[in-house]
Amino acid sequence: MTVAAPIYPVGLSVLTLLAVGMNVAFAAQTGWGKTYVSHSYIEENAEDYDLTVVLDYKDEYSGLVETGHLKRMTAPSGSENITPEQWQGIVESVNGLQVVRAGLKDGQWQELLANLILALEATDLSVFLVLDEAHRFAPQRGSYPEEISTLATTYHGDGFGVVWMFQRFAKIDKTVLSCCTASMLGGFGTTNDIGQLDTIEYNADVHLKDKAGVSHLSEDLCVDGEPLALQRFTDNEGHTTGSEWIYSEGGERRRLDSREFEMESEHYGSNRKRIQHPF
Repeated sequence: MTVAAPIYPVGLSVLTLLAVGMNVAFAAQTGWGKTYVSHSYIEENAEDYDLTVVLDYKDEYSGLVETGHLKRMTAPSGSENITPEQWQGIVESVNGLQVVRAGLKDGQWQELLANLILALEATDLSVFLVLDEAHRFAPQRGSYPEEISTLATTYHGDGFGVVWMFQRFAKIDKTVLSCCTASMLGGFGTTNDIGQLDTIEYNADVHLKDKAGVSHLSEDLCVDGEPLALQRFTDNEGHTTGSEWIYSEGGERRRLDSREFEMESEHYGSNRKRIQHPF
């Protein structure tokens, strides 16, 4: 287990949408730019919480360590046995933490989170918790620790802001989805499962990645008055340079273009190759 030395941030942009006491479903298909966009939200919200923790399944958030938003901690086999008391000592010594899965199987990864949740509950800290590949923690099929279920159903009212990041609705537990009070959604191959979210009060076909026009799309989600589906923007080689999203909360919604987001940290893919910023 290693924790990197801090480098302190110098400035953030202005797109702050997540609030203390909220469960957010943050989802899009592979290649839509989900991890890139989530970097921006982590930067934005870190200052509003006492502690930011990212449970990083594929080691894609190292750029936030470089800018000082997070300290790095690897989680190899055996780290699932870190006790809540030990976790409490760790989280109370930092402002932000990237916990990188280093070979843990899903059951071990779940146990690590369960013990971390108990530690966070025992503190007076407000916590911004980002769960990468969230279906690994709360699968739709199979069991998982009760603490994770409680995180979704209860703790969001106790100073927890929790982001559940995933690619497919069919893989994450419906209990988690039913507790999400906000959503940040990009493009998908199908919209069959999007209706599980209570935040969707518009034509979900806008999320279909291969669709052009959408019928019956509300004016606030149109582009220059045109009812267009969300777009993914690419360069000549087909690499994602930006993407559109819909953020929904409490009956309010916004159509967003990630090319307009500002971010100081680098985004690295899981293969450790540098991904260039589109702006």
